[in-house]
Amino acid sequence: MSIIQVDTLQKRDGSTFPLGKIGQVIYGTFSTTTNTSSTSYVDTGLNANITPSATSSKVLVMAKIHGMWNNGGAGRAMLFKILRDTTEIQNPVLTANFIGNVAGSLIGATCAMDFLDSPSSTSALNYKIQFRANNAAQNTINANSDISSITLIEVLA
Repeated sequence: MSIIQVDTLQKRDGSTFPLGKIGQVIYGTFSTTTNTSSTSYVDTGLNANITPSATSSKVLVMAKIHGMWNNGGAGRAMLFKILRDTTEIQNPVLTANFIGNVAGSLIGATCAMDFLDSPSSTSALNYKIQFRANNAAQNTINANSDISSITLIEVLA
C-alpha cells in the first residue's frame, strides 16, 4: 500500500483548493411536554449554545420539533421560528394546515427547520426555537414522550 503525504495542494495558478471545514458540532435535545394556546410566540425549551471561533464563521442551525394540536376546525396549525439570542433569524415556519372540521381529533406533525446564520461574532450565542398557535387551539410539543432536537454546526470560512 502506498501513502501520499503533502502539506498543501495548490492549483496551477498558485491558489489552494477550497475545503469545507467544520469547527464544532453542538447537539441538544428536549423532551419535556410543553403546551400553549397562545397566538404569541413562547419558548419550546429547545435551545443550544455555541461560541464561534472566528467572526467569519457561519452557524448552520438544524432543528426537529415534534408537535401535536387539537383540530377543532379548519385552519388549525402551529408556527415555529429560530432565534439567535433575542433576534429572529428565520421567518416563521407553518406546520401542515389541516383543512376540515374533525372536532376533537389530534393532528401530529414533525417540523424540520434549518438556517445558515452569519452571526459575525466570537461571543457565546444561544439559538432557540419558539412556537405559537395559529389560532387559540391547544398546541403541544413532545407529547407521548417525543424528543425534539437542535444541532448547531460551526462552518469555518
